[in-house]
Amino acid sequence: MRSAWLLVLAVAGALILGGTALAAGTPNATTGAVSNVGPTSATVSGSVNPNGTATTWDVQYGTTTSYGTQTATTSAGAGTTATNVSVSLTGLTAGTTYHYRVVATNSSGTDQGSDGVLTTSAPPAVTTNTATGVSS
Repeated sequence: MRSAWLLVLAVAGALILGGTALAAGTPNATTGAVSNVGPTSATVSGSVNPNGTATTWDVQYGTTTSYGTQTATTSAGAGTTATNVSVSLTGLTAGTTYHYRVVATNSSGTDQGSDGVLTTSAPPAVTTNTATGVSS
């Protein structure tokens, strides 16, 4: 009977110590809101949880969900809680809809946040009227 209890305790200990809450693993990326949208730029945000392993993140963006462009890779550290991240996207085209997502990568794998959508503002309209009341 004693050996059966020891086996139960050993299995329980292995489950507790080997559970995903304590083990390092694939990072979690969450795509967040967009702010400061202008004709050629916007700031996108999100969060990254490294899950205990050195992790980097970037933002992929483009005019379709194929994205096509990404920001510079930035370190998210190796913590076990989510950290807020944000980056300014520049060189965008005025009046254009873009898709974006936060992507986190570490030695255990890669996680891609959900697709976000933003539309840059159109440049102000310029109207030129005919001059009137001008005499020489």
